[in-house]
Amino acid sequence: MTLPAYQRRRFLLTALQFIDLAVVAVSLVFTMVLVSDETTVTTVNGWLSFLEIRLSLGNVLFGLSYVLAWNPILRLNRLYYSQRLATATREIGSIALAVAIGVLPLLPLRRLLDLDGLRHGAVELFAVTVFLGLVVERRVLRLIAQQLRARGRNLRQILFVGDERERDWLNALLAR
Repeated sequence: MTLPAYQRRRFLLTALQFIDLAVVAVSLVFTMVLVSDETTVTTVNGWLSFLEIRLSLGNVLFGLSYVLAWNPILRLNRLYYSQRLATATREIGSIALAVAIGVLPLLPLRRLLDLDGLRHGAVELFAVTVFLGLVVERRVLRLIAQQLRARGRNLRQILFVGDERERDWLNALLAR
């Protein structure tokens, strides 16, 4: 059974949103591991001791709601619009703006809510980690999409409008 193009596109966008939220969650956990009081997190026993921490319900709910808040942040920065014709630097700039919007509220919140895991340096490390994670994820997905389009799998068709010279110029530009 083959799905229509609009349903495949919706499925891929939903999958991209889940992947983005997973990158944010992994970045948050990775940051917590790196800034934990355990100095031996590079060993297996260090990782196991980190996994034995006790979390309060408030911290868990804050973490979940914070990760889920990233979906509208990424959506408002137009990261779920078609980036096919956009340059990589424009997409990276949109990711940087989304990271700034998503991370800046943590600075006053760590004092207000007394979040021990977000002490000095953790927010900055999280910003770098989530930025790098989202950029690498988007670059890898872009490469996969280019390979699929080169093999004839296409979710959208492009119509060139103009005379032959403009069409050839735009075709050469998009082929890169």
